[in-house]
Amino acid sequence: MSSALEERGETAVDDGLFARARATSPAPRAAVQSEPVQEPRRVERNARAGGGVRRFSLSRPNSTSSRGDEVSGNTGATSAFMLDPEPRTAVMLRRFLQVLVGLVAFVIVARGISSLVQGPPSAPPAPSLPASVTFPTSQAEGVAARWTSAYLSLSPAQSRSRAAGMALDTPAGSATENTGWNGQGAVVVRNVVPAGIQVVEPTRAVVTVLAQITNGKAPAQWLGVSVPVHTDGARVLVDGTGAAFTSLPGEGSSPMSPTEGPRCRVGDATCTPDADLTAQTKAGGAAFFAAFAARDAGALSQATAPGVNLAPLGGTVQPVGVSEWTVYQGQGPTRPATATVTWRLGAAEIQQRYRLTLTQVSASGSTSWRVAGITAG
Repeated sequence: MSSALEERGETAVDDGLFARARATSPAPRAAVQSEPVQEPRRVERNARAGGGVRRFSLSRPNSTSSRGDEVSGNTGATSAFMLDPEPRTAVMLRRFLQVLVGLVAFVIVARGISSLVQGPPSAPPAPSLPASVTFPTSQAEGVAARWTSAYLSLSPAQSRSRAAGMALDTPAGSATENTGWNGQGAVVVRNVVPAGIQVVEPTRAVVTVLAQITNGKAPAQWLGVSVPVHTDGARVLVDGTGAAFTSLPGEGSSPMSPTEGPRCRVGDATCTPDADLTAQTKAGGAAFFAAFAARDAGALSQATAPGVNLAPLGGTVQPVGVSEWTVYQGQGPTRPATATVTWRLGAAEIQQRYRLTLTQVSASGSTSWRVAGITAG
């Protein structure tokens, strides 16, 4: 009750001050039109009846209202400025955006720290390329041609030079003065030309080399030589098994590439010989190499499996004999075999190794084993 009286007293005092101020101020001139004086903002405090609650508002007097209205507390032309509470949905949206921005910033910082700790991402593995692309074919052809030139240079006076030339491109200790040669004859190499390469594995291939040779007073003639090679680090070397005579390109082709050919080699401990089949097919093996050396393609077709297109050597060399013939155990109608054959070039004799594939053929109620593929080895 006392607080209400105090507020009423303060209001009365204020009203008295404003009344005396108007009485002492001169009356406005009627002839002069001037803007009404704008009084400064004031804070009106109104006590709500019976509640004792104060309301604070900022008000500006209306330019068209009289001063009496202002003093009497007429607030009909008063505009109150009030702060409305923020809607709940706006608060939730603002908080959601704050959380979202915080998460994005955290992820960016975390990835930046992770990249600094782990370093740059590793490059994806390169796609694997076929062996025919990665194998050093040009180097292999050059090595095979150089080795063939030394290999076919058969002269007793040049035996040491022959061995030294072969040793450049063969594993250590595999080349001697009489490697595969009886030390007789006089064969001169006129020219060597690489004629093709077949990549067997990522580290192995077989190069076909054409060699032009003269043997005594006989005219020069071309001879095909199949040279197996392999990579040894950055080098390409000729296999220790050496080379083998083969058909000239264009006259025929082996039906089986070295990749599909027999895997067993002479003295290979991983292959088990089949003694019975070896004895059974030894005569057929000798007949095959005799037909292979001759010029008679018909005789050769009788010793090969149906569908095989293998051209003979054409009489350039003559077979001396098959000193080793082995057929290995296996399953089904196909078996691997190896042979060591001695060839004659004039007075010179050269021993070479072959790998073969034998296939069982049935005709007219009987079965026989015929050659289905052949390669150096």
